[in-house]
Amino acid sequence: MSYVASSNTPLTLFQSVTGFDTTRPYIISFYLNLYSLSQARSCTLKVLFGDVEVYTRVLTAADGPRVQNWKGPETTVPVIPTSPDQTVKFAYDCIPTGTGSASSALFLDDVSMASI
Repeated sequence: MSYVASSNTPLTLFQSVTGFDTTRPYIISFYLNLYSLSQARSCTLKVLFGDVEVYTRVLTAADGPRVQNWKGPETTVPVIPTSPDQTVKFAYDCIPTGTGSASSALFLDDVSMASI
C-alpha cells in the first residue's frame, strides 16, 4: 500500500470491517517506509479505528526519506470496538516549509489487525 500526499490534497484511505467482538481490544500493526519528502516541514500519519485516533506519527527529514528505509513494526494503541462494524482509516497530510506545495510518498506493508 502506498500513499502520496501533498499539502494541497491530504490523503485518507479507509476500509470498512465487520464482525468485531465488542468485548475484546484490537491492535493494528504495520511497517512504514518514508520514501520521499519534498518541501515539507513534516507529514503526519494518523490511524483511526472508528472515530478513535489510535496512532499518530509525525515524519520529518530526520526520519531519513529514502528507498528501503523500513521502520516497524509500528503498533496502534489497543481499542475495544463500540460496535461489530467499524471503519479503519489511514490519513496522511503534509505541512509545507514555505509558500509552495509540499509532497511526500509513504509506503505501508504487512498491515494486520489482531485481537489481544
